[in-house]
Amino acid sequence: MDLHWLEVATGGERQLTSQTGQDMNARFSPSGQKLAYNSNRTGDNEVWLLDLATGEEMNLTNHAASSDKLPDWSPDGREILFVSDREGTFQLWAMNAEGGASRRVSDQTVTAQKYEGFPRWSPDGERIGYLAPSDGRTALWVADKDGGNPRPLLFGVIHFEWYLDGRRMVYSRMGENGRELRAVDLESGLEVLLLSTPHAEHRVSLDGRAVTYGDGTNHMNRQLFLLHLSPPDGSDGLPRPLGEPTQLTEGGKLSHIHSGGLSPDGTALVYTRDTDHGDMYVVENYE
Repeated sequence: MDLHWLEVATGGERQLTSQTGQDMNARFSPSGQKLAYNSNRTGDNEVWLLDLATGEEMNLTNHAASSDKLPDWSPDGREILFVSDREGTFQLWAMNAEGGASRRVSDQTVTAQKYEGFPRWSPDGERIGYLAPSDGRTALWVADKDGGNPRPLLFGVIHFEWYLDGRRMVYSRMGENGRELRAVDLESGLEVLLLSTPHAEHRVSLDGRAVTYGDGTNHMNRQLFLLHLSPPDGSDGLPRPLGEPTQLTEGGKLSHIHSGGLSPDGTALVYTRDTDHGDMYVVENYE
């Protein structure tokens, strides 16, 4: 499972990593010059950085016998938020984007799925959103940037992304007819339905004009789609779907995608391509 680059306008692609392990959940830095992602190439999940100009990769965390994963950049690009089970259960941690010691942001046990439900810094840098158990269910929690004042705001959330600021989100949930993608104002409670079709692992562009997602109909043939969003109008401050989704990748039955994150300028995406193939061998002289 390697990272790939996709030009939105032309469809041109290039492979960014080539490892025997799984390189996943990449996020562009605010400058668009680096990627933070998690890789298990060393035996367990660690947070890595990739310099897009030089191709140089750096192991940012190196904590044996634990899983450090699901990274996200602070809006100023100085810190990286991630989850780690180094103290027994998955909790929120942060560290300097150039490396160094990590600090625990919260001692609350959080939900750390493989592909969805990642912790996210709000675009204004004032809040952190994450998923955690609450009253026997999974809930969307929001805390201050230092981890203080945690509180559950929405229940039944599968995955979420902030939308433009620290009060609006685009999130997934199970509706009566399957998965729904919705925009919500967390303060007013107003919601808008954006998509009602099998989907997974959505990402929202920095300018709020597009959302990408995998077409979760069939996991082994999941491909990347892009849905344009109209700018929020004055009535509720929430976006609406603009036209029909566009398919961006085509892997046939040989590969499928995960987590397509948009660059800050919206011109490119980084995603994980899971290549489904194997080798055939002949074994001779066996008993």
